[in-house]
Amino acid sequence: MDSIKKIIRFLIILAGLLFMTGESLYSEQDCPVSTGFGPMASQQVVYVDRINGNDIYGDGTVLNPYRTITKGLRESVYGQVIQVAPGLYDSSIGEVFPIQLKEGVTLLGTDAQKTIIKGWGDFNSPTSGWVRVGILGADAAAVTGLTIINPQSFNNYYSILEGGIWCQDTSTEIRWNIFRENGVAIVSAGFFSSPDIIENIIMNNGTGIGNTDSSTAYIYGNKIMRNNEGIRVTDSSRPLISKNYLINNSYDAIGVWLAGPAISDNIINRNRVGIFSGYGSYPVVSGNRITMNSNYGIHITQSTAIPDLGGGGSSAGGNIIKNNGIADLCNETGNTIYAIGNIWDHYLPSFDNFCTGGMDIGNPGSGAIIYKY
Repeated sequence: MDSIKKIIRFLIILAGLLFMTGESLYSEQDCPVSTGFGPMASQQVVYVDRINGNDIYGDGTVLNPYRTITKGLRESVYGQVIQVAPGLYDSSIGEVFPIQLKEGVTLLGTDAQKTIIKGWGDFNSPTSGWVRVGILGADAAAVTGLTIINPQSFNNYYSILEGGIWCQDTSTEIRWNIFRENGVAIVSAGFFSSPDIIENIIMNNGTGIGNTDSSTAYIYGNKIMRNNEGIRVTDSSRPLISKNYLINNSYDAIGVWLAGPAISDNIINRNRVGIFSGYGSYPVVSGNRITMNSNYGIHITQSTAIPDLGGGGSSAGGNIIKNNGIADLCNETGNTIYAIGNIWDHYLPSFDNFCTGGMDIGNPGSGAIIYKY
């Protein structure tokens, strides 16, 4: 992965330009995300162009490109970059889905808003069974500067088995892309799955990012907005979720079940619930700004949920949990919850045994909540 990052850094210096998100398309202003960049030196590049390319007579050079990404990947070798010209890449031009990335190869769109991969195919996941996805990850591979759409799952927002990129036990880097209209935009699945998911725009999907089967994704600096659900973490997964913007998602910004993610330094704003801690969950929550969510800032429910919000041995606290609709923190369990070192609506948090009326802390489950030293 280091070699790929060096190539990308070299590209940035050479091109001198990053295409930034257009304000006319994305209304939220508080998360700048780059979405593509210019061409690389030709000796390092396999060129793909849906308009000017040809899979039969092309040779992948800048003057004679391939037409499909499928062909470009087939002909590429470790360390190369596939430079994809703007256009729509789907089955109508011969793309074969799911598109299988190749180890050590970077798939690079020239402009994420104009370079679109749209399609899906069946994949038999060893941990999840048959899934329908657009792209399959690979170790030391990278995807950057593209829009990813899976039309199969557009009307099936709740399906974690239908989505954009599926990383099955791989270390794919996913950076500076746009994901929209997927059942789930990105899935990290399997014990050896550790993708880097960095500075993408993830909007209008069922779920933004799904983590399952003991995976350990690095989720950093993404703008995750207007999905049904922002990030889902299940089945012993332990992703690091840091410095993301989770805004205007219809349900949970982050939902956790049977898993222990580290959730730090995120902006979690205007969702229904900021962080949902469900059955068997043990998230470590620190340094987040959790505000203006319509129901709860943090909702702890089901008997075995024990998050550490500060002072429980793993979290230093430092969360700002304010101005959430029903309660900033609602604990429906009988467990002892540590929530020390946080900032609430009131200097001395308002507290009752119900989660109603805009309380700072509601405790209908009657478990102890330790919120001060």
